[in-house]
Amino acid sequence: MSKQLLEMQNDWQIIRARILEKNSDSSMKMVINECDRMIISAISSACDIAHRVSWDFSEAKRIVDELVSKENVDG
Repeated sequence: MSKQLLEMQNDWQIIRARILEKNSDSSMKMVINECDRMIISAISSACDIAHRVSWDFSEAKRIVDELVSKENVDG
């Protein structure tokens, strides 16, 4: 997932440079800046979600291991 996010960011930087090269007016710069903010927010959210999912799986594994261990002792 992080590779895809990095590729998306790189692609955006290339597209951004081309747009600004062809359109240097201030209204286009405002649109580009807003797109930058949205992309940064999307990437940040994706990283946060990935971290939470990873943590959830780690926590679930820990609980399962704990229950299995308890079953083996009680068993």
